[in-house]
Amino acid sequence: METMRKLFYQNKFFITFIALLFITATGLVEWISGYELSFGFLYLMVLCFFALNKYITHTQIVIHAIYATLVGLFVQLKSEAVFSSGFIPYANALINFLVAMFVSFLCYSFSQKQKALLNLNEHLNKMNHEKNMIIGITAHDLRSPFASIQSISEILMPEEKNTENLKFLEMIHQTSKNSLTLVDNLLSVSMIESGFLQLNIQSSDYFEFIKNVIEFHQVIAGTKNIKIVFECSDDKLILEFDKVHIEQVIRNLLLNAIKYSKQDSEVKVSVSIMNEAVLTQIIDCGVGIPEKEIVMLFNFFQKTSARPTSGEKGHGLGLAICKRIIAAHNGVIGVKSKVNEGSEFYFTLPLKNKLPAINTENNTGDDF
Repeated sequence: METMRKLFYQNKFFITFIALLFITATGLVEWISGYELSFGFLYLMVLCFFALNKYITHTQIVIHAIYATLVGLFVQLKSEAVFSSGFIPYANALINFLVAMFVSFLCYSFSQKQKALLNLNEHLNKMNHEKNMIIGITAHDLRSPFASIQSISEILMPEEKNTENLKFLEMIHQTSKNSLTLVDNLLSVSMIESGFLQLNIQSSDYFEFIKNVIEFHQVIAGTKNIKIVFECSDDKLILEFDKVHIEQVIRNLLLNAIKYSKQDSEVKVSVSIMNEAVLTQIIDCGVGIPEKEIVMLFNFFQKTSARPTSGEKGHGLGLAICKRIIAAHNGVIGVKSKVNEGSEFYFTLPLKNKLPAINTENNTGDDF
């Protein structure tokens, strides 16, 4: 059925036949009305409709316009309308023809540009898919050697007694770690843009999950003497989410908070229930972000003018990945920030199932 419809839709003879049929029907309606009611706009509607068909040709447009003009002229001549001159119907027909040609070719031009745009979009989608495949394959192949370098350097560092060699090993370890992070982010970008981001939704204690993620990152924060404080509204919260991807979101936000916070400061992680959703906030007292740069913050490869406090590196991928992951969870992510006062990154997750708290104490603060 679909194939048959396409054959009729693309067949120029069928298109012309239907167009002439509609024009004839319009002329018949105008004739029956006795020319007292003007149906001239219907001719234009029919001509425009068929001119928008991307398979129509210039010749067909001219044929339709001429036929519509002749039908309109015939109706005028056969009507009982009185004209001041016998030339008037023919002048009207000429004007109608010129208008019909102008409007038809205007619609035709629009149709052709739309067709070209669709073809270009299809070509760009194909190129984007191929680009994502190349990125995915390259990142996947690079991940193993970087992971091996990082693991070997971790094994060698505790046993190295030579100070200079230890310094080189630490450089190798840090460089391989940064490279591995970049490779993982590129893999995430490739999966997200290719539409292959699949979530493994499971029920888990969200508070306990957050505590474990914070505990791991407190080691990193400790290098700048930054304390991570966790605040939650209850003792237990069973939530349905993808632990791997949400951990990636929290990791990115925490590392950014640490990266842009000053020495001997504090980063607060707060989780609360708000409007049938779980709100997670990561608040720092760092350098902040200029207001005009916030709008582009969650785009791929976007960086702000804010600089890390200890010269840390960034690639402009983390927040864009976070946005896609939260969107896949039907949540919302955003930021509030003021220069030299700090930033608050937050995201929401739909509240599926919340168990009652064991203890009904108010906000609890856990320092890691």
